[in-house]
Amino acid sequence: PEDMEKINPPRIGFIGTLDSRIDVGLLLFLASEKKDWQLVMIGDSHLSLKDAISLKRYPNIHTLGFKGQALLSGYLKMMDVCIIPYHTEGFHRYIFPLKTLEYLAAGKPVVSTYLPELEEFKDVVKLSQGRKEFLVNIERSLSIDNGEATKRKEAVSAMSWESKVKDICGIISASLNKKGSRLDK
Repeated sequence: PEDMEKINPPRIGFIGTLDSRIDVGLLLFLASEKKDWQLVMIGDSHLSLKDAISLKRYPNIHTLGFKGQALLSGYLKMMDVCIIPYHTEGFHRYIFPLKTLEYLAAGKPVVSTYLPELEEFKDVVKLSQGRKEFLVNIERSLSIDNGEATKRKEAVSAMSWESKVKDICGIISASLNKKGSRLDK
């Protein structure tokens, strides 16, 4: 995508709706601590006017708006690290961000605030307690990969649509076989 080509790496990206789940304070912290990092936010914004203005004050925060589903893979490909900068208190704490699966399926390094629902992915998602750990986890993700992309893809391969359809077909087939054996008796 042309708008991504204009943004120099490293590109730290988020794809999803910008709303009350987003820890804007965390984004502002990252932007101020690492001025050479480019934070790229893709998706509709439903942030408060105050939060939206705060993000615009930083030249290394890029809110690119909504992009159609067909375009998202191009944006994802150009991201160096994908983030899930969600609040961790109240009901936000129990969110399972589906974008995690998309990021991992693309083989991208993923850094998230600590969300209990992501515990099962702790081998491939860097869960962060606090802003400083979030920053350090991004730094680590930028500096080493060592073929981790394959490990990330494998972590979610059983959750692909193809895999789910195969599982469902197996359940249906087993059920039909049981009914067939009962009819024979």
